Amino acid sequence: NGQMFVMGGVDMNSETIVDTYALNAAGDAWIPKGRMPSERAGGCAVADGTNIYFYGGAISAASAPENSMFVMNTLAGSGNGVWRTVASGTVTPTAVMNCAAVVVGRKVLIFGGGTGAQGTSPTGLIQSFDIAGDKWDPPLSSPSVITPRSGLSAVLLNGFVFLIGGSTDGGFSPSSTAKAEAFDIVSQAVIPVADMPTRRFGLGSVTDGSSVFSVGGVISTGGFFTSLEKLHTV
Repeated sequence: NGQMFVMGGVDMNSETIVDTYALNAAGDAWIPKGRMPSERAGGCAVADGTNIYFYGGAISAASAPENSMFVMNTLAGSGNGVWRTVASGTVTPTAVMNCAAVVVGRKVLIFGGGTGAQGTSPTGLIQSFDIAGDKWDPPLSSPSVITPRSGLSAVLLNGFVFLIGGSTDGGFSPSSTAKAEAFDIVSQAVIPVADMPTRRFGLGSVTDGSSVFSVGGVISTGGFFTSLEKLHTV
């Protein structure tokens, strides 16, 4: 709806927060929005155009991750947005933090993430949330398993979800990885693609419709990475 949302995280005092803000369409002001049901840091979030889906994360920096799914209707509450917690169902998702999420059709797919505090003990699971049914599906099974990692990024492009970077043990160095994989939406197979030039954790990735661009994150030596790297997919 022409706005960019940020939510949760850790403030300057190392306190986990519940706040949500949106950058207006003009890009010149941050607007407070509805607060999340609980504090969260290190969750993964994705939008389907109206709703924002926020999964996992931890209540504090030292605590184990949660397995709650929060959903915000960005149009409710007179445009301020209203959050709710998805009710428990027959399938219990695996609690993770520092995961990656995309919307594919009417599913939210959650990739990887750490099952321990601070994103340690990464998993290779691909978890699926059914938007229409408002419930979790059983996790995808082999060959739908990625290289276990947390702090990765995910981009949907041309029928594939590209999964880039991350950490293979939840730490910054030397476990940050340059690995890239593609999840085929039709076959549900995970396919290796060319590694990034620089391995890193906690990066962001976007697409222009033909290529994938990755920026930021923590490099293998523990410093922050500012350069932009591009994956040609065609």
